[in-house]
Amino acid sequence: MDFRMLAVDMDDTLLGKDLKITKETIKKIQLAKKAGVKVIIATGRMFISIIPFLRQLELTDPVIVYNGAMVCRLGDKKPLLHHPIPLEYARKIARRVESAGYQLNAYINDQLYVREQTPEVLRYMQRTGVNSTKVGPIGDFLEEDPTKLLVIHDNLSEIEQLKAELRSEFGDVLTITQSKPYFIEVMAKGISKGKTLAELAKGLGIAPHEVIAIGDGLNDLEMVKWAGLGVAVANAHPELKEAADYVTGSCDEEGVAQVIDKFILRRRRASEE
Repeated sequence: MDFRMLAVDMDDTLLGKDLKITKETIKKIQLAKKAGVKVIIATGRMFISIIPFLRQLELTDPVIVYNGAMVCRLGDKKPLLHHPIPLEYARKIARRVESAGYQLNAYINDQLYVREQTPEVLRYMQRTGVNSTKVGPIGDFLEEDPTKLLVIHDNLSEIEQLKAELRSEFGDVLTITQSKPYFIEVMAKGISKGKTLAELAKGLGIAPHEVIAIGDGLNDLEMVKWAGLGVAVANAHPELKEAADYVTGSCDEEGVAQVIDKFILRRRRASEE
């Protein structure tokens, strides 16, 4: 069986801890493309923040951003798909989070809006290479459906408690997950990388068993479970590794390149012999 699609998370999966893609990984991705495999980036990031990497990898296929809430393609002026958070619920959760004193990012039209420039915001901007606009309280600022909301907090026990509370209060109307231990990601109900990846694959006539999905975080769980070959990098969350069919090397060990070589390139070579 040949795989026809490879879906890859960005941070701590495709990108090393230095936020770079190694030359070997770039080479393997190019070979996978040459072999006819659709390489799909699937990330929680903003579209604007991954454009430099798309150009570096010469990827022109649609990309999944905001954990599945949006699908974009390099060169297009408008998203191919967009499932934002209904304004009513966005305002409620924003006011709930900000009243408790937590940092909240709001994303509208691929722009980042924050209450104020906190140390958490500055670190986030440095990591993702994007700018932010200070607008005061997000709950008061919102006038249209945001694509995503993101809570950032360094105290892991407090953020776990907040996640449990938000799921209890809003779990019936919103999707609440984590990409990193210090992030809580909020999207519209039912949104996930896995659901959007399934939509993309179906549109291209690609079956689940023809897809490899690689990730590291809990926001990768749905796509890793859905794909024919679900892969976790060695540095992944324990729950993701438990759900995965295969565990590859870490993000700093070129784990993505290892998967491409083992499950795509070697199989193609064997079938040609």
